[in-house]
Amino acid sequence: MMAKYSEGRVVNRSDLQFVEVVQGVFRFLGEDYGFRLAHLDSPTFVRYESATTFLNVYHGRKSYEIGVEIGRIADPLGQSYRLPDVLSALLGQDDRRRFSFQASDPNGVRRCVHAVAELVARHCGSLLKGDDEAFGRVAAQRAEATRVLTKDVVQRSVREAAEKAWHAKDYAKVRELYDSICDGLSPVERKRLEYAENHDRG
Repeated sequence: MMAKYSEGRVVNRSDLQFVEVVQGVFRFLGEDYGFRLAHLDSPTFVRYESATTFLNVYHGRKSYEIGVEIGRIADPLGQSYRLPDVLSALLGQDDRRRFSFQASDPNGVRRCVHAVAELVARHCGSLLKGDDEAFGRVAAQRAEATRVLTKDVVQRSVREAAEKAWHAKDYAKVRELYDSICDGLSPVERKRLEYAENHDRG
């Protein structure tokens, strides 16, 4: 679901009152989870920290996206997880609720910050408490998404090379390339591989 409010862009980001709205709406972090305000030097970024966990609320400088990142204080790499990734891990990849928020006017900022805070309050309690199992699920989901993306990038280059080989009638090369990604072949590619194998035997 896309929520976008852009009744008119405001040149001065401070006029959007993003920081003030975040401090009011995310007050529950301190009241319920012991977070404190840790960084407030920018009109587009607010950081909260507890003993174990940090939470960033940001307003994209160019995109005007309003989002949240969550991570562990002790993580030596400073790893953080964006809210869509967190929701995918905790609610399941089959969950159809996908949210993106953009706002470039004060009313839109208030609406989007409230909506983002509601998602955090409703679904991210285990992470806000620093729960190892919850962070493990999110980290595993991120690792799997990275693996799939890497596989897609590799297979895309193989497919492009196989396409060229097919048009050049270099069937030995077609076989070699398609064999390297045989588990991910489309029906058309499987037919081409079969043709290339038969051509080589012939």
